[in-house]
Amino acid sequence: MFAPTYSSLARFSSLFAFVSSSQLLFGGTRVFTDRESWNEAVSDLGTVTLEDFNDFDTQGFASDTPTELGDLLFEFVNTSGGIRSGSRASAIDGTQFFGVRLDGNPIMTARMEFPFPVLAWGMDYRHTGDQTHVTFGDVTEMPIGRHNTTGFIGFISDSSFEEVQFTDPFISFNDFVMDNLVFVEAFPVFEKIEPIKDEGVLTEVQVTYGSLRSDVTYQLMRSTDLEEEFVEVDRGIPAESSRVFSDFDPPRERAFYRLEAITGDS
Repeated sequence: MFAPTYSSLARFSSLFAFVSSSQLLFGGTRVFTDRESWNEAVSDLGTVTLEDFNDFDTQGFASDTPTELGDLLFEFVNTSGGIRSGSRASAIDGTQFFGVRLDGNPIMTARMEFPFPVLAWGMDYRHTGDQTHVTFGDVTEMPIGRHNTTGFIGFISDSSFEEVQFTDPFISFNDFVMDNLVFVEAFPVFEKIEPIKDEGVLTEVQVTYGSLRSDVTYQLMRSTDLEEEFVEVDRGIPAESSRVFSDFDPPRERAFYRLEAITGDS
């Protein structure tokens, strides 16, 4: 019997064993309205990346044209926006921010793509006019806050995602502002394991992992009894967020597999 093993599973399961008073449930996603509570909840997930938009020149983004902003990518549909000065009245904390106009008639939307699969994200927001709605993972057009409000909104999902859609389904405009964006990278997720036989003889074991980065090299490691040292049996850079790793010389009785991210020539 072949059993995949990796330590992240236990950490992920324990995170979802409690619910605090500052959060709501939306399908498989927890929603937070307090940054401190969100920070505490993601403390075991990994490193939190912060983008406060202060290291960029103020600029407008062209509509219908993807725009890279550091490690993030933004794409507007039939609208305008970009990095705005902290001196504007709509600034949240007096520093630079990201802003875009959203609308339901005519349709004006924005898309934000993360540099890697994430499990959690949050932001300070302000919307003037209508209500901003977000779509990502298993969340579809969820409203954040009330009309004409400012606050924090944070999310933790039980599955990874790579982009967020910002929309306004109403017929009046909405000037949406985002600042102090935070997000947490998803760790690799085991998807399935499949033994391959040729005329009844085991010739290969295929192990599939998801939530992988396309800029990272991964290696599949194997041990036969967890007491011996793990050895590399396959490595590669995923072309997509999911990849099949193969053991072409599997042991006959049993094996344990784990996936590791490697850097450089190590």
